[in-house]
This record gives sequence, C-alpha cells and structure tokens, in this order.
Amino acid sequence: MLPYYEKKDNDIHVRRSKRIGCAKHLHGHIELAIMLKGRTLAYADNNGGILCEAHAFISFPNQVHYFSDDFGDCDNVLFIFPSNKISAFNRIFSKKLPLQSIVGIDLEKILPIINIALDAEQNKGAFYETIVENALSIILAHIFERMKLEDVKKRNISAIQSILLYCSEHYNEDITLEKIAENTHMSKYYISHIFSKEIGISMPEYINTLRIRDAEMLLQKGDMSITDVAFAVGFNSLRSFNRHFFAQTGKTPRQIRNSDKNE
Repeated sequence: MLPYYEKKDNDIHVRRSKRIGCAKHLHGHIELAIMLKGRTLAYADNNGGILCEAHAFISFPNQVHYFSDDFGDCDNVLFIFPSNKISAFNRIFSKKLPLQSIVGIDLEKILPIINIALDAEQNKGAFYETIVENALSIILAHIFERMKLEDVKKRNISAIQSILLYCSEHYNEDITLEKIAENTHMSKYYISHIFSKEIGISMPEYINTLRIRDAEMLLQKGDMSITDVAFAVGFNSLRSFNRHFFAQTGKTPRQIRNSDKNE
C-alpha cells in the first residue's frame, strides 16, 4: 500500500462500519478511529500497531496513514474532520504529534457520546452539525487526557502534497522526475529525496502502483480489453503491464477479469 494525496471537503464525517481498511494516504484532516469490537492494524507515519477493543487511533493533518483489514470484520466508528471545526484543539493539531497514535479509552464512558454523534449524523436534523461537533469535542478531550504528545518541527507538507497530487493527476501519462520537477517548481533531486525518505519508494515504483490500482478497477468493470487497459493507465507495452501487475497483485490481469465474472 503506497500513499496518495486525498482531497477532502470541510465537513465532519462520522460512520460506523465493519471494515475500515484503506491504502496509505494523507490529507489535511484528522482521522479518529474508535474500536468497539475486534481489531485492525492502524498506522500514522509508521507510528501505530494493533487497534483493539476500547482503544482509539488518531492521525493528525498530513500524516501518511492507513488501516488494514487483515484481522477480518470489526465494529468501529470513524470520524474525519478538519481541525478548524474543533477550534479548542487547533493548537494541538498544529503544534503537536502523538508519541503513540493508539491509546486506551474508557469505552463505557464515551460510548453514549459516540452514539449521540452517530444518531445526529444519521438523522441530519437542523442542529446535527453542532451536535456532532460538541460530541467530538468531548471525545477528543477524553482521548487527549490519556495521550502523550510531543512538540514537532514543521514538516514541508506542501512539497509532499504537491508531488503526490501531481502524480495522482498525471500517472497515466509519460511522467518523469523532470516533468514533476518542472510542474511543482522543485529540484528533481529533492523530489527523489522526498520519495525515498518520506514515501519510502522510488518514483517509478510509486507511479506503477497508481497505474495498477486503476487497472484493477477498469478490469473489474469489464468495459475494456486488457490491452486497452494497459495503455489507458500509462504503460507503453502489454508485457510491461503484465509483469508489474503480477508483481503487485500476485495475479494476472486475465485472472482479475475472470474472477470478477465468476462472482
């Protein structure tokens, strides 16, 4: 799973679900996951571990984070929100980072507050935003009383965002370090450093991962031939596409296409 930059709106979102898995990504919002039952893997900037019952995980703005469904179904509640919606904690979100992204909580105490937020989100009454904001403030206060935080130096987040956003919009083209540098106004050597140190993979590998992710979705739709899919996502040969596809998925494009038909 490799990181990508995700655009978000300015609303608070809350949902309860059995699955929480997602690829590595970053954005300017906070993600707060509360595990009611079961467990999952949760990481923010390589800080995390197993998120189990009566524990919470939080990702601060522009941390590369992800969840894994390796343990199967779980019962979780996920809040996604911009820091300006919960102004009481602006200083924490802008100046601090958790020493550990996962912390134990008193689930019996805050579960009624969580349910208030879920009910307000579902019913969408006249004051649901106010209700959710206040419920979330109480939950965050409960969590930060238990979580150790540290001061952090400002990261060059805008550079990472610019690079990942450009890649997400142009991965199906003939993309190179030189083109990324020209369009983001950065040195290609600095961009290469960002990929190796912040993202943990080379630029070509990252681009090919985006292409394969897109290819899987196109193959599952079944509207295009495998050859057309290969060229549509940016590969210049079917052989190269097949090689990278198998390396990343463990299956051939035809197996993905056929498995979807058999379901």
